[in-house]
Amino acid sequence: MFNKIIYENEIFKLDIFENDIKNMEFIDCKFYHMFWWDKSIINCDFVNCTFIDCQIINPKIENSQIKYSNFFNCKLVGILWQDFRAKIKGIKIIEQLKNCSLEYNYFENLKMVNTNFEDNKIYECSFENCDLKDCKFRKLDLQNTKFKHSNLTKTDFRKAKNFKIDITDCNLKNAKFSYPDVIDLLDCLEIVIE
Repeated sequence: MFNKIIYENEIFKLDIFENDIKNMEFIDCKFYHMFWWDKSIINCDFVNCTFIDCQIINPKIENSQIKYSNFFNCKLVGILWQDFRAKIKGIKIIEQLKNCSLEYNYFENLKMVNTNFEDNKIYECSFENCDLKDCKFRKLDLQNTKFKHSNLTKTDFRKAKNFKIDITDCNLKNAKFSYPDVIDLLDCLEIVIE
C-alpha cells in the first residue's frame, strides 16, 4: 500500500502538478485555475473539495475516488466519472455544479440524487445505470446526451431539449417535461410523427 500525502483545508492556485497526480488525499481543499489535461490521477482521494475555474480534460483515473465535491466555472471533458467511484457505495460524488461545461463525460452506476445540473452546458454525455432521482436538468440544451437504464423519478427536464432518453428502460415516474420537447421521448420508438 502506498503512503499518501494528505492535504487538508489547503488552497491550491494555478497548476502545481507538473506531472501526474499520485498518492495524495485532499480533504476540504480548494483548487483554482488547475489545468489537468491528459494527466493520470492515481491512488488519490478528493473529499469535499471545490474546483473553481479549472479544466480537467481526458484524465486517466486509477484507484481514486471523489466524494461530495463542487465544481464552479469548470471545463470537464472526457471524464469517466465511474472511475472516481467512492469506496462506499451510494456516496454522492458531485455535490454541486455551476456554470460548468461538461463534454463527452460518462456517468455509469452512480448515485447522483438531487444533483442540480441547471446553469451548465452538457454536450454528448451519457448517464447509464444512474440514480438521478430529483435531479434538475431544466432549460438545458443537452445536445445528444443519453440516458439509459436510469432512475429519472421526479427529475425535472422542463424546457430542456435535445436529450435522448430510452423510455423503455428508464424509470420516468413523475418526471417533468415541457411541450414540445417532450416529443423527443419518442425517438427511441422510431415512429414517424407528422
